[in-house]
Amino acid sequence: MNFLSIDCHIAVSADIRYIFNQLGHQVTEFSLSGHSRVIGRPQANIQMLNGNNWCETINKKKFEEFYKTYKNAFKKFDGFICCYPPVFAWLYKYFDKPIIVHIPIRYELGVEHTKELWQEFNEYLKEEIKSKKVHISANSMYDKKYTESFIQESVEYIPSLCQYTGALYNPIIERYLYYACQDMHDASGRMIKKHNALQAGHAWQTVADFKGCIHYPYNVSTMSTFEQYMACQPVFFPSKKRLMGLYEEGKVLSQISWRQQTPHLKAESILDYKSDFDPNNYRDKKTVEHWIDFSDFYGGDMKEIVLFDDEEDIFQLSKDQLLSISNKMKIDNDKRIKTVYSKWEKVLRSL
Repeated sequence: MNFLSIDCHIAVSADIRYIFNQLGHQVTEFSLSGHSRVIGRPQANIQMLNGNNWCETINKKKFEEFYKTYKNAFKKFDGFICCYPPVFAWLYKYFDKPIIVHIPIRYELGVEHTKELWQEFNEYLKEEIKSKKVHISANSMYDKKYTESFIQESVEYIPSLCQYTGALYNPIIERYLYYACQDMHDASGRMIKKHNALQAGHAWQTVADFKGCIHYPYNVSTMSTFEQYMACQPVFFPSKKRLMGLYEEGKVLSQISWRQQTPHLKAESILDYKSDFDPNNYRDKKTVEHWIDFSDFYGGDMKEIVLFDDEEDIFQLSKDQLLSISNKMKIDNDKRIKTVYSKWEKVLRSL
């Protein structure tokens, strides 16, 4: 099959393109991201979607206009792939072709501030899922559960692999690389912040040359974690107790809800949430504790992620211990690859 992917994120669509190519299918990818050259692709020029134009196209529901503009150009494609944002699935409303919606983030991005528009998107998804025009999946257990709680339809969990980097763990740099929105104090210099250590355009292998990667997560799922895990590079996350302490200090999980991006808004879902633990109530500790269990680092398929209470526990690991972790990751990755490819094969057969 020949698919079209128009996307605002370089990594999620690149992961699917790699897998689909391995399975004998073709994906023509147009990246709207300003980082598209990182994966060796030019930034696409798509009328009605360039820059922030896609927000207006979605909010004003110009789907019929989009169809008329591209119906001839898109004839050669057998189906469409929508990842970031998932709401791009709405663009193909008038195209009589299957749509794969693979969610890497809270799925309402693009309609998150308008109750009526968000609800209308929900109804569109539900209708198209039932008619089997849309196959819907998520690359994190969190986004699977989150989306299901709003659309009351089953969402398949298919985690990302990120084999496209080609990187392999080779710890020649005697420091740990850490990922955080804020600087984390380390007077010993045994870890260095990613943005201080690496320049724009760095190779993926450069990351894999560090002893390991320590994450103070801003979200529940990031593509960099998948990339590092596939490289069999030891990956470290705070234990739940440590994470919640950092959360109360305002140092982690700053993007688990779109409501956080506009602080004056109420910390609640604008759609009626009929169950306990409204996931957009990010100010409630018990709610965050409940939902964080579905994150990639606590509830995902990467079983060899290492949790820590204190960074010193990481710094005391020997070279042999790090290599042992890496070897376990390789075994786990072999299982993950088989599972993920099997799931995508099943999806493709169903279209």
